[in-house]
Amino acid sequence: MFGDVEKLETKILELEQKLGQAKQKRAELNALDPEKRLAVFLHEKFCPHNHTDGCAWWYESGDTAWTGQAHVRWIKHSREVSAAMEG
Repeated sequence: MFGDVEKLETKILELEQKLGQAKQKRAELNALDPEKRLAVFLHEKFCPHNHTDGCAWWYESGDTAWTGQAHVRWIKHSREVSAAMEG
């Protein structure tokens, strides 16, 4: 019986940690302008590359991430999608 309680408490802690991570990601995404938010979405859904060595998205970080090659490419896609939606 007590083992079950400990397992539940451990699971609750794991889920609370995941929830905290999800809230942090949401806050980071909400801080981005709409163009960058769309670029993040497009990259996550449509990037065809191997993220070990085929796409630099995760290697570009910090203040210069959005000037890196991969981020610039997805910003371009974001602009193209936005233009198509407006036109």
